Amino acid sequence: FGMVIIDEAEESSTELSKNIQKRFKNPQIACYKSFAEFLMDLDPKLVDLQSAKQAVKALPADKEIAFVFDSTGQHIVDIQKPGKDAVLVFGQKEDVVKGHQFWTTGLGPEMLQTWKAMVATPSDKVLVFSLQGNRFFLRPIGFDRDKVSNQLRVKFVELSTDQRNNYLVANSRIPVVTDIVLVSQRFIQPGDQEHWTKIKASLRARAARATPNLNASVFVLASKDYSDSELRQYGGFVNDVFFRPLDRNYIAQKIKIYCTESEPATGEVEFQTLAKAEDINIASPVSISEISEAGLTLQYYRSMSLGAFRGFVLWMPYEVNKPKLVGSCNYTEETLQKGIYNNHFVFFGMTDYFLKTIRIWIRDHYISSKDQSG
Repeated sequence: FGMVIIDEAEESSTELSKNIQKRFKNPQIACYKSFAEFLMDLDPKLVDLQSAKQAVKALPADKEIAFVFDSTGQHIVDIQKPGKDAVLVFGQKEDVVKGHQFWTTGLGPEMLQTWKAMVATPSDKVLVFSLQGNRFFLRPIGFDRDKVSNQLRVKFVELSTDQRNNYLVANSRIPVVTDIVLVSQRFIQPGDQEHWTKIKASLRARAARATPNLNASVFVLASKDYSDSELRQYGGFVNDVFFRPLDRNYIAQKIKIYCTESEPATGEVEFQTLAKAEDINIASPVSISEISEAGLTLQYYRSMSLGAFRGFVLWMPYEVNKPKLVGSCNYTEETLQKGIYNNHFVFFGMTDYFLKTIRIWIRDHYISSKDQSG
């Protein structure tokens, strides 16, 4: 199966990736610490046009320059240019560019290996240079080694937007078939459904030949609690929320559930279950106009019979064994809005525990909201 992990904490994503690789056979995992980098690899068109415009350029547009490297090609010793006026390279002054390890640090481990091969055997492969959140895409157009000093002189051209986009899509680290996306809360908000619908569509299009109608499962890696309304918004496009510190066993179980073709590396993924016979009650949300420790007024589309009993659950996020309050209808009347009735219920068989539950609910859902609204 294929997986993408998008997390600004590189150590966390690396550790999670290693754990999944130990638990499952041959997972294809791509890790990103930048959401923009993930989008650029998936489909550069998904990046907002304004934010995609990189104001900083690698090379000056009005002057042709050449980089002079030491004999190993790892240190820029000079920048050859017409005239004596200073130029900005990668948005930096010349003395910064000539700094020790500037070139090798910007290339990074993977691109540095490509560059070393190019120094030995010149080619026109694209180099990606990263600096201060920007990525520059360069193609060498000429290598010239000085016979006396053995220094290497190289000219580069910066890829156009279309060339860059084609390169990114062709060299994307994202698995062709991506079944699961784990994404940090920093990069996915409850109101992002439209944006993530486009992302899922791009992942589906990418996997169209191998797996038609793929619908990637999305999981949020969260470090904070969410309100009920936020979780409901997430429910429209997110499969689950994993709260940190992450439970690796739980994540493995979710992978097995949502990606049935995944094969555990050793044995089966164990699901801890507890067999317990218990009634499941289904409740419908209703409008309550008044509530107190004595009873409540329920607005409903019909009147209820006097003496009729109904059960009520005062819902809260993360509810666990919330008590069912029982009430008896003692009167009903039609409201000014035709077809809507006020049904008044008096609570029945109350205890201190039930009364405390009502007080807490009123505090959290009425008094607190009044205080916040001023």
